[in-house]
Amino acid sequence: MSKKNNLSKRKKQYEFELQREKEEREKQKKKLQAKKNKMKVSSVIFCPCRRFLFCFVLYFACWLTLWDILNYSVVKLVIGWFFFS
Repeated sequence: MSKKNNLSKRKKQYEFELQREKEEREKQKKKLQAKKNKMKVSSVIFCPCRRFLFCFVLYFACWLTLWDILNYSVVKLVIGWFFFS
């Protein structure tokens, strides 16, 4: 009788440990998935106010870059005209 009890206790303990390990793996998996989701940029774009801000900043950055390119080209033309005419 005591052997049976001992075996059943060990079996229950083993099953309990397996269940706990499985829960820990699932918890780690969820943490990793949450971390990956935080790193995604697309999640920021779905919010309308954040999307507007993102588009505005992108537009402004492109406009500044274009403005710098145009200004630099104009400066080169003026300097070239001044020195080579």
